[in-house]
Amino acid sequence: MRFTVSLTIAAMLVAATNLAVWITQSGGSPGQVELPEPDLRSLPMQLGQWSGEESEPSPTLVEKGDAAYAFARRYRNNAGKSVSLHISVITDYGKENLHHFPKYCYHGAGYKRQKMLRRPLKLGDDQEMPVDYSLWSRNEETVALAYWYHFGGEVYFNINEFRAAWRRRWGSRKWPPIVKVMLQTSSDQPNPPHLEEFAGLVAGWTRPLSVAQDKLSNPATRPR
Repeated sequence: MRFTVSLTIAAMLVAATNLAVWITQSGGSPGQVELPEPDLRSLPMQLGQWSGEESEPSPTLVEKGDAAYAFARRYRNNAGKSVSLHISVITDYGKENLHHFPKYCYHGAGYKRQKMLRRPLKLGDDQEMPVDYSLWSRNEETVALAYWYHFGGEVYFNINEFRAAWRRRWGSRKWPPIVKVMLQTSSDQPNPPHLEEFAGLVAGWTRPLSVAQDKLSNPATRPR
């Protein structure tokens, strides 16, 4: 009898351990993932002094199979500066699919990272949002990159930060999509003024949508 009880307890401990490992590694499973409203492709073609035109999304940056949609544009300002914009809206975000971080995309395309830094980006109403900037080189080309990922009211930059944000949503019935924003421009520094200016205009449009959707889906969720 004691032997049977011991086996039962051992089996329960193994099952509990396996469940704990699964939860820790996976962060649970998302519920219903809702697309942002309005559609992010309605991002204005005119942002301040910047005028945009449609372009083809780079194969280096497009998620395969896990993005609901992606689009790319090139914006130019009155001073002749240009910035390439790429936005993906990701709904099928099992963590193992999230391999399209810049360090993988750009390294895979033959670029070498020269510098990187994270700086707060000032938005309207005394709000700030962090942005990662980096400088990359390939042959004779040098480009600056700014990027961030919206996950509802949260912003993250790597897989560990995403896993932490994922776990904070355990038990939620509705989940937000991941919104990936990447901006690229020619420069010899990671955060030239025109890139920071344009990043502020884009984030000032995309972040309120992500925060608003988060509050509608999960009223208890607050931006971090």
